[in-house]
Amino acid sequence: MSTRPLPRRRALAVWIVVLSSLALVFAPRAASAQKKAEAPRVAYYGTGPDLKPAKEAVKRLLPDGVELDQGRFTKELQKGGPLGPEFDKSPRLGKRVEKAIAKSKVEAAVLARTYRKKKDRMVHVLVFVPGSAEPEVDATVKLGKKDSESEWVELNDAVFPVLSKLEPEPEPEPEPVAAKPAKGKAKGSAKSEAKSKKGAAKKPPPEEEEAQEEAEEEEAAAEEEEPEEEAEAVEEDAKPADEDAKPDSDSAAKDFDRNAAFAILGLALGVGGRDFAYNDAVSPALRDYSAGNLFSIGARLELYPLAGSAGFARNIGLAAKLDWALPAKSKGVDGQEFDASYSAFEVGLRYRIPLGRSALGVGAGFGKESFSFSDAGEPYNEIAGVDYSYLRLGVDGRFALGPVALLAGLGYRMVLSGGTVADNFTDTSITGLDARLGVALPLGERFEAFLALRYARYGYGMSPRPEDTNVAGGALDQFFALELGGSMGF
Repeated sequence: MSTRPLPRRRALAVWIVVLSSLALVFAPRAASAQKKAEAPRVAYYGTGPDLKPAKEAVKRLLPDGVELDQGRFTKELQKGGPLGPEFDKSPRLGKRVEKAIAKSKVEAAVLARTYRKKKDRMVHVLVFVPGSAEPEVDATVKLGKKDSESEWVELNDAVFPVLSKLEPEPEPEPEPVAAKPAKGKAKGSAKSEAKSKKGAAKKPPPEEEEAQEEAEEEEAAAEEEEPEEEAEAVEEDAKPADEDAKPDSDSAAKDFDRNAAFAILGLALGVGGRDFAYNDAVSPALRDYSAGNLFSIGARLELYPLAGSAGFARNIGLAAKLDWALPAKSKGVDGQEFDASYSAFEVGLRYRIPLGRSALGVGAGFGKESFSFSDAGEPYNEIAGVDYSYLRLGVDGRFALGPVALLAGLGYRMVLSGGTVADNFTDTSITGLDARLGVALPLGERFEAFLALRYARYGYGMSPRPEDTNVAGGALDQFFALELGGSMGF
């Protein structure tokens, strides 16, 4: 019997063993490496006074396995410009929503505008699906007076029929772990039976028979390890798809629409001063005055009683402000100290114009600003004591710039009276201007901090006569302050 072919047969048997082992090792891993299908997502965009409860209600209506979009849809929707407070009345809304759905890859989009109708809370809800500019749901429903789940029944009836279609089909249950080894053994026994029948016709050489037995043992061992690998894959797939997902840090802040708020209250601490100077003063008793140690406390209020309604009236509001400074020490010409006091207030109407995340405001009102002296400084009132009363027309804006907002304002003051200084001159005319410039930083859903510089100036025009006791060509009175504070929206 020749032994020369044995090395070739042995090499062939080794290659069979290696290839079989690689196939058995990599096949289950490839199957377990398949990614779980991404969970369906539903987008939400809302505006109005009850944003947070409305969003929570929509989240409760989502079927099992459906997630809420984390803000990509909103970003895509706002790329076309601000929607405005009544977005549901825009004729181009459907096209914009259809485009935003396609880019953000969501399965549906829920748009809600909440508002107040007398004492009732109402919501106009629209539901869009991919590939259509027409809403699947267009309904106006009445909400309850509370935010409990039972009070949102009508919203549930309107929205759920569409959202329920998005519920994913349940995944097939994995095969029992104990069934795998039995399957491997049955597989091995079938192979051994086939090989025994085949061997009955022709018995293989001893070396080849040993190689085949080794391959069968390794195959059985690999199949016994397979259930453990599949069990690990099932555990990995069982993890929630959003377990590691990071919440959108801006989503909470976006739930509250500052431009649709019912009220905004602000408080501030300020440090500033005053500068009063005469032009072409002839009388020796007329002296300039300046102070730079005025520490003030300020309050601001904007109130929109009809913010929950629809239409023009929702943005009509009342605006008021108050500033009061701690008494400051001043010195007269003779070196004697006396107290100087400052106060100002203003009240009027304001109309806000929402521009997406930014807004403009126009207003008209009445105000007073006074600076007086007490005790030994009473004679000084004739030189620099003022008590301005005025009507004001102004415009202001809050412009969103990334994470911060720019604050700016400008006003014209039609002065009605000027106080002691104006009374000491003949034919005096006074005009006033004011300005404000600052920056605001949101620090939560409703609160923001701000740093702002405010300035006011009054220009005097005088027409003195030769017999007048006080003679000057004019005067300029300026007030300024740097404010640090915060405001809260409701």
